[in-house]
Amino acid sequence: MSEDKITKRFERDGRIFLIKKFDAMTGLQIGRMLGSKMAILAKDDIDLTDSIVAILDSMNDDDVKSLVTKCLKTCSELLPAGATPVINSNGSYGIPDVEYDIILTLELCKEAIAWGASDFFDNSRFTALLETVGISLPNLPM
Repeated sequence: MSEDKITKRFERDGRIFLIKKFDAMTGLQIGRMLGSKMAILAKDDIDLTDSIVAILDSMNDDDVKSLVTKCLKTCSELLPAGATPVINSNGSYGIPDVEYDIILTLELCKEAIAWGASDFFDNSRFTALLETVGISLPNLPM
């Protein structure tokens, strides 16, 4: 698959981040983790940011850490030396200031989930599957 189909750019405060789609295994793990919470996304009167906060609020600390780590591992910042991972493969921060920036962390997670799961939301087979369990997804505001 071409790089432009799996990577998107996200800009915040003049900084450019690259966000890759989740690999299939990570996507399935996140789907399983969020599966029971997908109904939160189906509410018409809640935007995606509020949905992510509501989902995080319903999770235990270990699941939140796992979700945030999986999301941030798909993110890198475009620096003069090249793309630098936000989270290294060993779990340490590659971009130190992200470790202490809750808002940036939430924004990157939101973008990673929205981008990583966009195929699911655009896929009529996935929508049909969700409808069999009583979940109907509206157009999600970003």
